[in-house]
Amino acid sequence: MDILEKIKNIKFNTVDVDAHELGEGCTLRVRELSGCEQLEFHNMLQVKGNTADVKALAYALMCALVDENGNAQLKTQDESEKLLRALPGKLFQRLNKAIFDLNNGEHEKN
Repeated sequence: MDILEKIKNIKFNTVDVDAHELGEGCTLRVRELSGCEQLEFHNMLQVKGNTADVKALAYALMCALVDENGNAQLKTQDESEKLLRALPGKLFQRLNKAIFDLNNGEHEKN
């Protein structure tokens, strides 16, 4: 089997993050970023400006937040920025930590 056939079967690691702020028993699932997504995220962090970090973190959230089938929950950067601005700080910190840990191989995975 060649490499292009093998990549069709890749399953990204995911983790469910407690999101009790959104309702009792609520969780949000995040997945690890692809190589291209990681590069784009790091490139966005290099941009200078007042909103650069918000845009980079919103991008990571847009890529990582998925449903139980692995489908993206957020479709646009704008949706992601709106969610990021509305999230309680502690929930944001848990999501951010899960994304960081997944992409550094340090999180218990589903």
